[in-house]
Amino acid sequence: MGESILLTAKRSHLVRFAFKNKKLTSLYTDRTDAHKYPVEVVDAFFRLMALIHNATDERDLRALRSLNYEALKGNRSHQNSLRLNKLMTPDRGTPHR
Repeated sequence: MGESILLTAKRSHLVRFAFKNKKLTSLYTDRTDAHKYPVEVVDAFFRLMALIHNATDERDLRALRSLNYEALKGNRSHQNSLRLNKLMTPDRGTPHR
């Protein structure tokens, strides 16, 4: 399974997101350890994150079928989840040594 991102998205509102993985948060916010992963993996990660960041509502995310976008249930019904493909997450890539 890929890395999860929790989303709060409502129609006509910008999408807010948070990573479940602190390494991905650090990579996204300040490119921490980006040099440890293949350039193509890091580039693909940032291209995908740009699509997510620029989404205006959940309809934009549903159009990206590979993200496994889904509504959560129960006390988290106000949130949605998506999973980044294993090939697109630096955490799943093989670090350069």
